[in-house]
Amino acid sequence: MPCKTIVLVNYKANSKTLLEPINAKTALEILIPDSWISPKPENAKAFLKWINTVTFYKLTYSNNQDAIDIFSTIFIDE
Repeated sequence: MPCKTIVLVNYKANSKTLLEPINAKTALEILIPDSWISPKPENAKAFLKWINTVTFYKLTYSNNQDAIDIFSTIFIDE
């Protein structure tokens, strides 16, 4: 089953739990520097096609149970 949702997790002490949608450009600016992407054109095309189907979120939290609850909801929806 292909990945449909990517959540960028940000622990921040004493913060409220906040799950917010972010755009692909913002997410990729964070993910790409830490990733290996094949230089083959066909793989790059497949990656770009797939990335257009993904929903991106940023989760900021300080309470572990709140984060677990959010992930549980995301997995149920998928």
